[in-house]
Amino acid sequence: MTPYHVSIPSRVWKSQLPRLLVLLNQAEAHPAVVIDIAAVKFLAPAAIVVILARWHRWKREGKGVSLVGMESCENLGYLQRIDFLTHLGVEIPENFIRRNPAGRFVPVQTLNFAGGDVDKIASEITRCTLPDVDFEDDVYRLLQYAAGELLSNAKYHSGGRAFVCAQFFPKSSQVHIAVADDGVGIRESFLNTSREHEAGTPDTAIRLALLPQVSSVLLRPNPNPYSGQNHRGVGLSVTRCFARKSCGRLSIASENGWFDEIHGLEQTRPSQPIYFPGTLVAVTLHRDHIADYAEMHAEVMSEIGMGDLDTGEMFVD
Repeated sequence: MTPYHVSIPSRVWKSQLPRLLVLLNQAEAHPAVVIDIAAVKFLAPAAIVVILARWHRWKREGKGVSLVGMESCENLGYLQRIDFLTHLGVEIPENFIRRNPAGRFVPVQTLNFAGGDVDKIASEITRCTLPDVDFEDDVYRLLQYAAGELLSNAKYHSGGRAFVCAQFFPKSSQVHIAVADDGVGIRESFLNTSREHEAGTPDTAIRLALLPQVSSVLLRPNPNPYSGQNHRGVGLSVTRCFARKSCGRLSIASENGWFDEIHGLEQTRPSQPIYFPGTLVAVTLHRDHIADYAEMHAEVMSEIGMGDLDTGEMFVD
């Protein structure tokens, strides 16, 4: 049987995510899939983790998956630097010298119950976002805390495998951060909890998860002491506040649920039917809009209805 051919568009910024989700979902019913990257010139972090999560879900389900078009891909070096090909299991010679990415980008990292250092990755994401801010600053630690909760959720609550990466774009002063997993999705993670009735659909489940101090059930045993009594369920809430206050963007996809907010204004749902098994969280922050750190910290804490967070206990696995 001829594999289903998916040609990835030349440029997939965050705004083109719905189109990419539709393309990948069209392959769902086929026993074998070919991903073609020949035309690719740029993939945003969100596009990278979405493709990786679908690829690994398909492989886990026994679907034949292969990659073509590498010899024609204009930006193959970028995909190698960010470790996209590595996480597809593709190893080819690199015609460049790798340099320390700190403060510029976070190569793809993977998380599941068995592995992945949440604290380390959260620190790398925070340094990419706020490279010139002291790590003891309240806003720095608050963002690190939020990143850690997002990653901890993907690791222990999704029941699957998660991929995360981030990149800073100097021309726009934007940092793009994305986490996608191949797990059960947000709605199912609320099953057997006291708030299950509030998460009846993927859309309502996403909005429930955005509320402060709401946490879903652990789908895997969690040996991490942080994610016990100290887990506050504010990862998405704080991330949303950061996106709003930095004139950024927050997008969430889970099953056929969709949430997209730009500068604090929720966007109209795309006309095409969106479906993403598992959960995708993609956030854009503007570095040059994160100026008064003390004021931002106070505003975020007020918005989520908490006086303070004990960020001294981070996510050491």
